[in-house]
Amino acid sequence: FGFPLVSNGELEGFKNASFALGWPAASNPKHRFKLVTSLLVATTIASIVLSDIKLLAGLSGSVLGSALVFICPTIIYSRITRELKGIDSREYRVAKLQNDTLIPFGIFVGVMGVAMTLKNTVFQHE
Repeated sequence: FGFPLVSNGELEGFKNASFALGWPAASNPKHRFKLVTSLLVATTIASIVLSDIKLLAGLSGSVLGSALVFICPTIIYSRITRELKGIDSREYRVAKLQNDTLIPFGIFVGVMGVAMTLKNTVFQHE
């Protein structure tokens, strides 16, 4: 159950990222076999070479998690409010003021996550 779920997520994520970066050929169904094979080979090689991925998982989780939870939604909400209500509206000013306080908090949480990950992996004293 887990393997198809992970590999399908990896495949869709790669296709969406490549399309967003200006390489739409990866989304073409005629390239599916090559793409799936390449991703499975790369994942298998990475799992053989890397003995422990907790550093990578911790760093990506803390940075991306903080961005996903605190930073990106506040920026998106402020931009939507600006587009719908106008830059001079009271709603936009209130939204901007409230949301701009979450961005430094999100950066702080991300930095603390990175620091704790490094403390518990790289700088771990035995």
